[in-house]
This record gives sequence, C-alpha cells and structure tokens, in this order.
Amino acid sequence: MRSRWRRSVAKGSLVLAGLVLGLLIAEGIARLAGIDPGIHVIYRENFRLSDNPRLRYELQPLSRDGTAQINSSGMRDRERALAKPAEVYRIAIVGDSIAYGLTVDQRIAFPQQLERMLNDRSQSGPRFEVLNLGVSGYNSDQIVERLRTLGLAHSPDLIIYAYSLNDPQTFSLELQGLTAMSREAETKLRPSQAVLKWLSNSRVFLLLWRSFQEPWTRPVRPARQSPDYLAVVSGRHVEYFESLHAGESWQRLQRGFAEMAGLGRDPDGSPRMLVAVVPIYLGEEGPYPLSGLHRRILAEAERHALEALDLAPFLMGSRDTTHGAFFNDPFHPSAEGHRRVAAGLLGWLEDAGVLSAPPPSQPQPQP
Repeated sequence: MRSRWRRSVAKGSLVLAGLVLGLLIAEGIARLAGIDPGIHVIYRENFRLSDNPRLRYELQPLSRDGTAQINSSGMRDRERALAKPAEVYRIAIVGDSIAYGLTVDQRIAFPQQLERMLNDRSQSGPRFEVLNLGVSGYNSDQIVERLRTLGLAHSPDLIIYAYSLNDPQTFSLELQGLTAMSREAETKLRPSQAVLKWLSNSRVFLLLWRSFQEPWTRPVRPARQSPDYLAVVSGRHVEYFESLHAGESWQRLQRGFAEMAGLGRDPDGSPRMLVAVVPIYLGEEGPYPLSGLHRRILAEAERHALEALDLAPFLMGSRDTTHGAFFNDPFHPSAEGHRRVAAGLLGWLEDAGVLSAPPPSQPQPQP
C-alpha cells in the first residue's frame, strides 16, 4: 500500500510539473507572439467610493500601484507638496484613464514623461512639475470637479485637460464595480482575491478567463459592457462618438468647458488652460474618420476662451501607426504613444513661450 501510494504521488508530481511547464511555455509563446487578451485589470483597492456626490468615486491614497503607489493626495504620481515650491512652473494634467496611464506603468504615463522632457530642456529656466490628476473612468463632469477640489489646491500655473472622445459618456466600469460593494466592504484582499490578482498577470489566464465569459463583442449583457468599446468593435464608432457630442451630452460638455474656464479666476488672474484632444485608434487605413469631431471640440474649447491642441497628428500622422505601435487598445496609448503625447505637449509649450519664461513668482498670501 505504501509503495502504491508513493508511485501515485510520483505520478501526480510528474503530471503537475508537466502542467506547470506547459503553462510557462504557453505564457512565453503568448508574450513573444504579442498575443493580447484585450483585458485590462483594474484593482479595486486602488479606488474608493467618494463622499463627494459629483465625483462618486476617487483614487485610494497610498494604495499599491504596481511597483509604485497612489500618493497621499490620491494622485497616480509621486508625492507633491500642496504649496508650490519657489521658482517652479507647475502643470496639472486632468482627464480620465488616458491621463491616468491605464495599461502602462506609472512612470511611463505622459504626465511623468512630460515632466522629464521639460526639465531636460529647461537648463536655465524654471523647474517644472507635472501633476497627474487623471482617474480611470471619469467623465467630463467628474474631471472638472476633481480639478476644482484637488487640482487648484496645488496652485498650478497651467492646467491641461487631456480630452478623450468618450468623456461625455456617463457609463463607468469602475463605478459599476464599486457601487456593487457596500461602503463597509472589506478593503483588504482575501486569499482567493490575492490569488486572482497574482494570476491576472498571466496572459494565458486572462485568455482562458475571457473564453469562459460572455464575449465582450456581443452586447448581450449591457450592464457589464462599456458602450464605447462596443461601438468600436462593432464598427459603429463614428455614429456613436458623434451621438456623444450632440444633445444633452454636448450640453454637458459645454457646461464643463464653461466651468473650467471660470475656475480660479480672481483679481490676480487664473492659470492658463489647455484642452488637448486625444484620438482613438480605430484600426482603419486612410484619413482619421473623427477629425471633424476633433475640430468641433477644439472650436468649442476656444469659444470658452480655453486654448486648444489636437494630438491626432502625433498619434495618427505616421505610416507605421499600428495597433501595437502607439496604442494598447482603441483608447489607451502604449508606452510609445504616451511618449508622443508628451512630445506634442512639449512642442505646444515651447511655442507658447513657457520654456523661455522667467520663473513664476510665488502667490502672496492674502491678509
């Protein structure tokens, strides 16, 4: 009996070792072949429900973010002093998951890349800080409120709104998941959740997971699908994004631009504000089909006395633009895409004379 048990254990160990080896080989092949399951994991411990009814949810301060963490102010950024240091030109980047840098590491997101580029260029001018206030899933209304409640408190000299074409959309996967949990939900990962988080780093696991779910390209369970992604994969993208910029959602955008233009205005002036429209990748050859929509958004921003920049030429103006070159999915730039966004903003800042401007003076405290 003992000998038979040993043989069974030995056979089981060989089978298990073979299975692990096979999975490792499959994972290596998937990565070398560039196979992407198209799933981007968002960990719930990075978010919390907000007491602010307009924000609804926000980033969890000091939660883990890969090898980094969300800072104590609730930004995907390194620690920043609330008071702006002397002789520093401070830029606040607001937006959704594009500004946040979803699908890339924290230091690869374009706000951090832009800060490094600016300080490399500005040898004798002011020192620069670029704050990342982006939050995945935020719409235009939440973005303006985050600027009002957190961004302006850091006394920025320039505010850049990285505008995504789905910003008028009120649907949010993050909010959908968070509202499914009670406020008293346990914030620490249970063992089963910890295992799932570890497995979520595997492309093979995510491919298998997806194969057992309802296909994301079939809108059979709308409560679990994001309409902007469904529009892209179904080929209805032009119709959908045009409809997002009409009627009530267009009025929401107008109100957001008007409120943004009015924020921070006082007798001493207000920070410069730039709306930079980021394109989406539709996998199509030929002219970018949403360029007309970009022009409408930029014209609306300028109507509200906001400066405007189209980032499409930096992400769409090259023959080698492919899904894997500048984008990780239709909405989110790759590492190279984030570099190009930062370079486009750097060029605008150079043309605006920011690099050659004298260091800004500290605001004087009011009596």
